[in-house]
Amino acid sequence: DIPITLTSGAFDPTGDFARAVRVLRKSIEVEGKLPATLVLAPVEKGDGATTTLCNLAIALAREGRKVVVV
Repeated sequence: DIPITLTSGAFDPTGDFARAVRVLRKSIEVEGKLPATLVLAPVEKGDGATTTLCNLAIALAREGRKVVVV
């Protein structure tokens, strides 16, 4: 296994972006549960979908959830 280290300021767990990702994570719950599958598709190139996806995956993994990003 190759560890992945994210060093960009966008991944600061105490920053505004991280708080926004936690709000997003809470907003995708349905009746208190997360869906088994989530698809995140970018609207246009450069809109931050990859950054959002990575941060959402990190937030879910930190909760102990299994995450697969393809």
